[in-house]
Amino acid sequence: MSLTRRRFLTAGSLVLAGLTASACTPAPRSEPLQTSIALPRTPRLVLRVEALEIREDWQSPRSGANVEYLMPVSPVTALKRWSAERLGVTGERGAIARLIVLDGAVTEKPLSTQSGFSGLFRTEPSERYDGTLDALLEIVDTETHVVAAQASARVTAFRSLSEKASLDDRDGVWMDLVSAMITDFDKAFESAAHTWLERYLVSPGGAGSRR
Repeated sequence: MSLTRRRFLTAGSLVLAGLTASACTPAPRSEPLQTSIALPRTPRLVLRVEALEIREDWQSPRSGANVEYLMPVSPVTALKRWSAERLGVTGERGAIARLIVLDGAVTEKPLSTQSGFSGLFRTEPSERYDGTLDALLEIVDTETHVVAAQASARVTAFRSLSEKASLDDRDGVWMDLVSAMITDFDKAFESAAHTWLERYLVSPGGAGSRR
């Protein structure tokens, strides 16, 4: 093999290695991390109870495939913001409302992409994010501590991320995922509330809310 050909092959190998490295390394963030999320603009569900409590029965494992703890706004954080905006109480004594978080996981699943030289010129989804939001609202008698009524909602959603996505792109996909989850949860919970909590709901135009 001639010296000229050897130099050409060496240079070609370096270029290919550089292309491979750049394809696998996400671009850095270009903007500050966004932590605001649009909540459904719907009328409050006002409950005839003294107070609203939130209890987290689910905790992120913060390891393995779980990524919710890395997100700008996790499903659980969005749920807390939703409850502050969407749920109200009249302050009537005798019962409290307890919102229990049962699940708020988002897991990352690697997807297969085409390898080799031809794969460098294709843009494919490389990760899939699956989210679950599950919560239960109980009406609890403050004297007997008996659950008088309850309503729950559970929703799932997923989004895919391109292999050439930047950190900004990834955060945007995560925020879109959580927004979709909280929108679906709002619809599911309202339906459940009107089915199972009707006697504790203030009709529109009724008594005002303290929250």
